[in-house]
Amino acid sequence: MSSLRFEGSTADLPSPEAAAGAYVVLASKQTEQAAKSSRNIIEGQMTAYLAGRPLQIRDFDNGTLGTWYRVVLPLENLQEATKACSAFVAHGIDCIPVASAR
Repeated sequence: MSSLRFEGSTADLPSPEAAAGAYVVLASKQTEQAAKSSRNIIEGQMTAYLAGRPLQIRDFDNGTLGTWYRVVLPLENLQEATKACSAFVAHGIDCIPVASAR
């Protein structure tokens, strides 16, 4: 896998304290270990864009498929999540912006 260089300002990302209103799903895996591996790869590719913000792994109940694990980037709101997702997609990383339930 090649290394990606992101154009974009890290100032576009809110502080960790502000992030909670939405998130970007970057991967969904059947095991926590697979999610951690995906997280490490994405963090390596996106180091400049993430500016030290760690991606999180969140488990979720996928109905009859059982528990799955999502690699997510928490953000302030859906607009920021959509903007971030566009940057990921522009560099070959699929994602889904999601508004958090409050």
